[in-house]
Amino acid sequence: FAASPFEPFSEIGLRIDRYCPNARVLSLVNTNGSGAYFITEDAIARGGYEVQMFLHSKIQPFVDNADWHLVSQTVNHINKMEIS
Repeated sequence: FAASPFEPFSEIGLRIDRYCPNARVLSLVNTNGSGAYFITEDAIARGGYEVQMFLHSKIQPFVDNADWHLVSQTVNHINKMEIS
C-alpha cells in the first residue's frame, strides 16, 4: 500500500506502480486526512480547478515538480521494504 494524505492525479499512482516492478502497489488517497489536490507538473500548463487549488492553497507551498518528489520518495520507501 502507498498511502498519501492528498488527492493525487491518477498518473502519480500509475507511475509509482510502474517504477516498482517487483511489487504490486495499491495507492491509497486521502489517508489520515485530505491535504489538497496533488497534481502532475505537466497539468500546470493546462490549468483547471485542481491546479488552482494546488498552486494557491495555503496548506503547504509545493514546488512545481512536487509529483516527481512524491513518486521518488514513495518508490524509495517501497524498495526499502522489499529488502527487509
